Amino acid sequence: MIYILCLQSKASALDNFINQLIELHISVVLTNDSSDAINILGQHNSIIDAILIDHDVLLKEPALIAQIRMHHACRHLPIIVANPSGAAMHQGLAISDAEGLKELIPLFKEYSEQKKSLQNDLGSILQLKVCFKTLTQGHFLAELLSRHYPDKNNALVGITELFINAVEHGNLEISYEDKTALLANGRWIEEIEQRSNNEKYSHRTVEVYFEKNEVEIVLVVEDDGKGFKWGAFEQIDPRRMMATHGRGIMMAKSLSFTSLLYEEPGNRVIAIYKLPNTQSSQ
Repeated sequence: MIYILCLQSKASALDNFINQLIELHISVVLTNDSSDAINILGQHNSIIDAILIDHDVLLKEPALIAQIRMHHACRHLPIIVANPSGAAMHQGLAISDAEGLKELIPLFKEYSEQKKSLQNDLGSILQLKVCFKTLTQGHFLAELLSRHYPDKNNALVGITELFINAVEHGNLEISYEDKTALLANGRWIEEIEQRSNNEKYSHRTVEVYFEKNEVEIVLVVEDDGKGFKWGAFEQIDPRRMMATHGRGIMMAKSLSFTSLLYEEPGNRVIAIYKLPNTQSSQ
């Protein structure tokens, strides 16, 4: 079963879209409050396969998609903007009529199947070396690896941030300033897709090495980028407290790992987590 969260305005034009989803045998979770939608995503993100947003909602809350993307579990959910007027949209996937949903069903199914595959018991990974290219691949790999940490949720935050940095700032060379402007203009996802298909970046990968033993968990993440000055992002900067991004390294260091070490020129990071029953004896 596919579940889609629908966020409509109080004077909604989504009725035809919702009826179409029901006809396609898709379960609809409906709300007309953006705060409620974000709460639903926070509590039930494991069952939501896509988000459908009324264009009128975005007119009143233009930063809403960026706010949704701030939640780690929602970074890669397909977001569809229903805009019957047909005006150009630069956030998410834009459709102007309910029939357009039929073409997106394969996307919903693919995402749903990927999530279900991670729910299978894959046993314990003691050592793993793997490469990935896209943010979506990184998201699913982070989900898989986080299960091997005592605190899965905190681990997921840190691993996801390291993977996002490796793809965005490393391989795709999107600077902090670039991302700030892209998020403000609603063009972040669009730019990632364009650069991912650009010959300059498309061959680049993120290499991940994972090892778990009786003492610690070691995670090494290396991208093909030029590196960056990571020191400025290891501590809390008051200028970034209200920003929509830029706190990932600090969060990973404080929440997820015992130590976080970047190596010059900044395209390789080693994250170590000391297992709780061994820390007292170190």
